[in-house]
Amino acid sequence: MKIKNRIISLTIITVLLLAIFFVLCGCDSEANGIKNSYINEKGELVINYTDGTSEVLGVVVGKDGKDGANGLDGKDGKDGLNGINGQDGKDGQNGKDGEITIIGESQDLTLASAKAVRSAVNVICDEGAGSGVIYKYNEEDDGYFIITNYHVVYDATYGISKSIQILLYGNEYAEGLIDATYVGGSMNYDIAILFVKNNDLIKESACVPVSVCDSNSISIGDASFAIGNSEGQGLSVTSGIISVDSENIELTAADNKTKIQYRVLRTDTAINHGNRGGGLFNNKGELIGIVNAKSVSTSVEGMGYAIPSTLACNIADNIIDNCYKTEETCVKRALLGITVSCSKSISVFDPDTGKISIIETIYIVSSTDTCLFGTGIKENDVIKSIVLDGKDELIVTRQFHVIDYLLQARIGDTGTLTVERLNEETNEMEDITLPFEITSESIVDYN
Repeated sequence: MKIKNRIISLTIITVLLLAIFFVLCGCDSEANGIKNSYINEKGELVINYTDGTSEVLGVVVGKDGKDGANGLDGKDGKDGLNGINGQDGKDGQNGKDGEITIIGESQDLTLASAKAVRSAVNVICDEGAGSGVIYKYNEEDDGYFIITNYHVVYDATYGISKSIQILLYGNEYAEGLIDATYVGGSMNYDIAILFVKNNDLIKESACVPVSVCDSNSISIGDASFAIGNSEGQGLSVTSGIISVDSENIELTAADNKTKIQYRVLRTDTAINHGNRGGGLFNNKGELIGIVNAKSVSTSVEGMGYAIPSTLACNIADNIIDNCYKTEETCVKRALLGITVSCSKSISVFDPDTGKISIIETIYIVSSTDTCLFGTGIKENDVIKSIVLDGKDELIVTRQFHVIDYLLQARIGDTGTLTVERLNEETNEMEDITLPFEITSESIVDYN
């Protein structure tokens, strides 16, 4: 095979050399009988002889291609194993909202403080100074509602201060004073609402209404920090934790004579004179309470108090709705005409959040002649939930829940109370839904 290929190659080369020779030289020899030669468009060598005949010697342009090698036979592939049916995958859980974490001197506390201080204000009155929190913007009148303590703006001798002004963080100078008007308040809840008209000082500042946390979700050990006008020296920040999520303390009210039970959070965050009326915040910079008291004694340390944010905001909304641009100045509280008590209280640990909470069983003790449920309510009914139309339903797990929730009620509102009751025929507990409507007779002033 190799010898044959070599002979063919030599023959082609010889022909090519002859062709090239004849083409280049334009050979026209009579002696050898060849008249001329040329390569046609097919690459073939053509020779014309003197006797008028011609001969095609074959293709002479281009190299002879090599024969391709025979392909190797492929190896037989192994049979694949029968696949096992896969199990259906489980749906992934929704991701939890990220939280700012405080670790020692964490910069996250700086971020939370920077967020919270934007809603903090100094409150300056004739008889002293305190703090406040920018609560809501009123678009119609282009101004802001501010929450503070009632005892910040009320004096036992002179009543509500005739001159109330605020200062924003970063502009705590005389020229930064902004006039505020008193909207209304409640000595029994120690909450008051002020209104400030928007102006250039506010527009040029970084101030914004506060972000509010549901204080019913707070647990002991949660981080907390307070922002207030400590000792009247300007806004400052102190930090700590929540010691008790809800308790009642007795204080002498703003009139310096009335003893009142206040529901509060307890914190070891340092509370100083001038912090009153200011905000207590969580590690997201959200409002969890309005600071209103501290224990002053050589036998105690780190016991400050704040009105829980959910309660404070329900009171604030009540005052705004009932008092703003009216002759009214106090809270309008709705009563269902029932008395409740707690029959059992236990602590519950939530492994998902790592928090511990208190769960109480709340039951009906008695009802009055003005009860909104008439004869539909019975003693020993266990309260499960309450909802006002247009509001979120509240699952009742603490005794204070119903009272706080009803601060959202207005005349004409309707709702339902769900109770659990023993069915004497089946001897099983069943849920009973009881409708109610808020009337003018069920609303009382709560000064």
